[in-house]
Amino acid sequence: MNKVLKNLLIIFVLCVIGVGVTLFIINYRSSNTTSKTNNTNGETVVTEKEDVVNQEVVKNEVQEEPANNVTSDSSQVSSESSSTTLNQQEESNSVAVTQQAESTYIPVTKFVVRIQNSDLYVGDTTSMITTIYPTNATSPDLSYSSSNPSVATVSSDGTVTALSPGECYLTVTVNNLATGQVYVKILSRNNTIYLNDNVEEQKQEQQQQQKPQQQQTEQKNNNSNSNSNSSNQTTNKPSDSDKKKENKKNGWYTINNKKYYYKNNVLVKNSYVDYIYLDSKGVAQEKIGDFSATLYGAVAWANQDLNIREKATQNSKKIGTVATGDKMIILSSENSSTKYIKIKYNDQAGYVYSNFIYINLPDVIPDMIYNISNAEKSIYKTSGKSIPNVTGSNLYGFTKKYNEKIGKTTYYAPLLYPVAKQLQKAYDTAISQGYNLKIYDTYRPYDVSVKINKEFKALYNSDRTVKNGIDYDKDGYYWGTGWFLANSISLHNRGVAIDLTLTDGWGNELDAQTPMHTLDTRSVRKYNNSVANVLSDIMTSVGFETLNSEWWHFQENSYKKSAANSFKLS
Repeated sequence: MNKVLKNLLIIFVLCVIGVGVTLFIINYRSSNTTSKTNNTNGETVVTEKEDVVNQEVVKNEVQEEPANNVTSDSSQVSSESSSTTLNQQEESNSVAVTQQAESTYIPVTKFVVRIQNSDLYVGDTTSMITTIYPTNATSPDLSYSSSNPSVATVSSDGTVTALSPGECYLTVTVNNLATGQVYVKILSRNNTIYLNDNVEEQKQEQQQQQKPQQQQTEQKNNNSNSNSNSSNQTTNKPSDSDKKKENKKNGWYTINNKKYYYKNNVLVKNSYVDYIYLDSKGVAQEKIGDFSATLYGAVAWANQDLNIREKATQNSKKIGTVATGDKMIILSSENSSTKYIKIKYNDQAGYVYSNFIYINLPDVIPDMIYNISNAEKSIYKTSGKSIPNVTGSNLYGFTKKYNEKIGKTTYYAPLLYPVAKQLQKAYDTAISQGYNLKIYDTYRPYDVSVKINKEFKALYNSDRTVKNGIDYDKDGYYWGTGWFLANSISLHNRGVAIDLTLTDGWGNELDAQTPMHTLDTRSVRKYNNSVANVLSDIMTSVGFETLNSEWWHFQENSYKKSAANSFKLS
């Protein structure tokens, strides 16, 4: 019995221990593992604990994108902060530079003043434009004034206001030191416009009208045989001659929407005023062509025998021929597609191919400066020495004369027509930068080139100083005579090369490294100074090519196969 009870007690104790161990294990596993059970459908049921774990995973997955965004935003903020810091640093540097610049005074060396429109109607406004050089000059003080404020005024910012018919000069003063002027004409919008031919005449008339009554009375008494009492009857009424003078027409008039020009009360016809052509009825014609002045009436020469066509096309009927070197007058701009241009030759009108004509540059770009020295006294020199039978001679056989088309005394300066159009662009560029172009040579007859070359080589062969100056530059590089005068045909003989230099806005020639036509190695482009470099930049910007040995020489190689000529100009 005791043995049975003892065994039962042992079994009970073992059961209790087993239950305790089982419960411990269950509790332990519940706290450290994920439990899963299957529902009646065989689906996996996730316990609450697994839900919590999964939610953490989901939470981490969901937060991964915002986390990147946060990082990106943080990076952006950091970048912006950096940018702000850099900007602040740049601003600080800018202030420092500004303060430094303010301590360095850069004077104005020159300035150019122009007006957008010099022909205005009453009530119009325009602007005076003053370009300062150098461009980084310390802020200049500009002030403006008008010679006749009743005609036109100019404000402190250069705005011009037209008030009444007449003319006057507008002046800009820079730093209270130098002044520049522009001329304006004010037109009335009705059909009667009074404009004097020049300001001085207008001033004299105004002074005459403002003479005291006593002076007028004394003048009348001196010319009268009446008694002394007659002076008391003198009135301020103008005489018939004064009335006639006051009513005399001078200048431009617009009548029925057509422009006319009067000189001393006479209508100007078949002539040019301000580069504008007035026809047989005195009506101002519209400008034609792409040049500064109208093409109409410009002189041109044929660079080869040219067929005259009935219409502006090569297939048109041939009605005549212009002989090589013969002169013709231009009547129209060229056809944009066929390149034919209307001309008048020996009283015959027709069309010729424009790429085969030399146009006279002063006729179409009249405000360039022309000094064709070979048509006066040649200035060719080499190594400081004159070239016998060349230097100081008129090599071209003509000189300057009055040009009715532009109203100036000037030279002939022929250039192949398409090259002249290119030069117009260079001129416009130069003017926009405050410069002008000064032309020394264009078309050169071939026989003149032969003569110059012969005398040049004779001097070279006889003078050691000249030979050294032509052969070797200061760096020891060899050149030779062929670099300075063509051994055969020059592009000048083809009318596609130009010798020119720069002037300031007042026409004063600017100094390059050598004078024009110095035929030695001092003139080569690698020794260009700032003036020669500016000239080169202007010319090459519109397509001209350079010559390494001459800073002044520019050519258009697109037409280097054009006909070469020896004909003389007349």
